[in-house]
Amino acid sequence: MKVLLGLSLGRLLFASIPVLTDEGDLVFAWWLLAVVAVLFLAALGYRIYKRYSNNSIGKHNPDAPNTIATAQPPSLLPQITQLMEERQLFLRSDLKLSDVARELGASRSAVTNSIRTACGCTFPNFVNTYRVDYVKKLMLSNPEAKICSLYLEAGFANETSFFRTFKDLTGMTPTEWRVANQPLS
Repeated sequence: MKVLLGLSLGRLLFASIPVLTDEGDLVFAWWLLAVVAVLFLAALGYRIYKRYSNNSIGKHNPDAPNTIATAQPPSLLPQITQLMEERQLFLRSDLKLSDVARELGASRSAVTNSIRTACGCTFPNFVNTYRVDYVKKLMLSNPEAKICSLYLEAGFANETSFFRTFKDLTGMTPTEWRVANQPLS
């Protein structure tokens, strides 16, 4: 658009100059205008090139290591597992991702990414796995305990969530699992 405007203005300027009455002078003026336009476009292109060449976007160095693969932070899973097993944070029904992140001094996304990368599941699924395992241990150690007291003790907030999660993880209801895993007397 700027080039067309420049060409139009140049034509008006050079055509209105009385010295350029000869046809040779008019051709020279058009060539001069074309050279100025090319120089303008070259300067504009150089400016755009310099702006984007300073970014790392688009640069490729085949000898450089793959920064996407090597730039990942180390996994927090050992620390997360330690919190779950030693401090049993999963027993808190109001446990949130931000609580674990705060305990570790890490970001929420770092905790989420560590769990997803190492375990292939989300934070709630990770916590619920600990809770279900805890309920299974309680059912084995106390076969007479009521299931409703066990899921509350394990940190589940409600019965529906507990039964759905238990069945998803074990393939059985808690009662079926208890019957299948009763110690032989």
